Amino acid sequence: CADRARFHQAERRDVRREAAAPANNEAAPWTAAISREPTPDHAAMLSEVMQELFGRLEEDERAMIELSLQGFSTQEISEKTGRAERSVRRLRERVRKFLERQQSQLDS
Repeated sequence: CADRARFHQAERRDVRREAAAPANNEAAPWTAAISREPTPDHAAMLSEVMQELFGRLEEDERAMIELSLQGFSTQEISEKTGRAERSVRRLRERVRKFLERQQSQLDS
């Protein structure tokens, strides 16, 4: 029992470390993280990046990426488009690298 008490009172888990929400009407900084919707600026940036991405792709590649964004697996995309699974994986990897480059440019 003593070990369990020490476990639950460890510095990271100790309830005495919890902070109360601000009493005034100010929004706490963590409330911004709750929203799953992008800000208008983020939505505009995403739209621009996706337009650039889709502009670089062939029509059949666009279809594969659209299916991927809809949550289809590599095998399902392969079956729907008639392309090899390896082609789908390679395209996804190419798109991932493109998006990483775009993200690093935005961060700098």
